[in-house]
Amino acid sequence: MTQASLVAGDFPHVPWAKQASIYEVNVRQFTAEGTLTAFQAHLPRLAQMGVGILWFMPIQPIGVKHRKGGRGSYYSISDYTAVNPEFGTLADFRRVVQRAHGMGMKVILDWVANHTAWDHPWVSTHQRRYKLDARGEVYAVTFRAGTPEVEYWTDVVGLDYTAPGAQQDLWPAMTEAMAWWLREADIDGFRCDVASLVPTPFWERARAQLDRIKPVFMLAESDAVDLHAKAFDMSYDWDLFDQLRDIAKGQAGASALKAWWDRRQAKFPGDAYRMNFTGPGHRCVPPRAGSQQGGRACQHNGRTARGPRRGRCAADAAALGVGDCDGVLSPQPGMLKNKRGDQTHARKHSEPPAGPGLQPADGCRGARRTAAGQGLFPGSGDHAGPTVTRWPPCCDDRRHRGRAPEPGGREPGHAQTGRRRGRQ
Repeated sequence: MTQASLVAGDFPHVPWAKQASIYEVNVRQFTAEGTLTAFQAHLPRLAQMGVGILWFMPIQPIGVKHRKGGRGSYYSISDYTAVNPEFGTLADFRRVVQRAHGMGMKVILDWVANHTAWDHPWVSTHQRRYKLDARGEVYAVTFRAGTPEVEYWTDVVGLDYTAPGAQQDLWPAMTEAMAWWLREADIDGFRCDVASLVPTPFWERARAQLDRIKPVFMLAESDAVDLHAKAFDMSYDWDLFDQLRDIAKGQAGASALKAWWDRRQAKFPGDAYRMNFTGPGHRCVPPRAGSQQGGRACQHNGRTARGPRRGRCAADAAALGVGDCDGVLSPQPGMLKNKRGDQTHARKHSEPPAGPGLQPADGCRGARRTAAGQGLFPGSGDHAGPTVTRWPPCCDDRRHRGRAPEPGGREPGHAQTGRRRGRQ
């Protein structure tokens, strides 16, 4: 009997998440207006697609000090309990949530607990909540320090969950900020950024307190097993993506999938939802000659959809399960170039595309379907879980992935635009 089978069934998932699909919402780039009110008009279409959970990228105000680019990164938050005025108001978000609930959809919010913007009020009023240097001053987050892949997140400063007194100060403050959104906006859970960089006991305590307000769904940007015990319903399964990529390149065969399955069964609880990258991706192609529909078309599994505005495959492409795109011919399936032919633009704390309505990587808003649950090995006893619609790697607005630390103290791997970096 495996470890997974011994602990299966211990985690109380919310029933509405079991077969739900998840759709990631990037408010700034979703519409030309870039507002919550403009996004609300798309709710009927998303409901018709069968979306069960709307995952909003951070909608809080963005820090100004040391901002990346002109408009900043969503993940540099200057106020946990406010709405970015660029997107609208709290009342606007409440209306979106209420309308989504009325259509049978749930709403989760991207939560950044590991770091804040430099000009978050806590930096001046509660400096002890932050990691401090030898001079007692806050400093920018450095990711993968001491390795060739070091990254300097110069627009954010790191919170210190292990400092003396943190459990009596930072932990309840962060949990209260999360609870605020449950009470004030009636959201249904969180997708937690780089979750494995925050101590698991914090997440476990926070989850218990949030569930007292309402049962929530929690998605961790991590593949750490311990997060499933008491804190998170779902984590990322980069391992399967890596195996499928190698198989597609002819570098591995069916035995690699069997080995992946054995590792999963032995490592993870049987009731753990895993976010599996299963979609073949899509690419943008020029319209056929004489087409009356302007712009480019999206191809997915041999099916084609077209959109009239700015070359985006809008509702039709979404109905095919491939999302919207505005790219040029892809050099390989599942990858999109932007209009400059550049695959190195989209990063979490990078300069966002300029101008309303433009997509990440100067116009790329592709979607990759990912899934957790049955289908890969029918009859294996694998649980059913949410399916998730996400951008392909080259369109991802993130530059790191939150993988669990490797033996020897190495920090999690991250994704590079155009290819997904494995753990190193």
